[in-house]
Amino acid sequence: MDKEEAKRRLSFHSSRNEDIENPLWESGFVRSLRQFRGEQHLETAFHEVIQLIYVLADCFQKERLEKAVIADLWAIVHLGKSWGSNEEMFIPSELQQIAHFTEQISYPVFCLLDGTDCETAFDLYIHEYPERAQALVELRKK
Repeated sequence: MDKEEAKRRLSFHSSRNEDIENPLWESGFVRSLRQFRGEQHLETAFHEVIQLIYVLADCFQKERLEKAVIADLWAIVHLGKSWGSNEEMFIPSELQQIAHFTEQISYPVFCLLDGTDCETAFDLYIHEYPERAQALVELRKK
């Protein structure tokens, strides 16, 4: 996946993309919180967001950041934390899962912005999901 496609997909996950007729909009991370369709749907979106961050990793280490990319990630994390802490909308296990996912999304971005190398930035995710490690490496090769 190239960087432009990663940016486009990230915009669907944040629900900031205006093409609401596109199927990608419905399967985005933020959208899956608004009309919660279960933890499996959200987990699929979560893993794709991590993959997109991985593809875009060097974008976070530049002196000048792309506003749209940061706005998309900020929307995902902020709305994930805000909506994902609503005890009236979610049961306790869902609240925990959403909190976990938003932490897993924000951590590598924080690390990359701070100058941490890509491998170290994704250590937490790879430790938690070792079966996904090779998929990340393959994404960077494409």
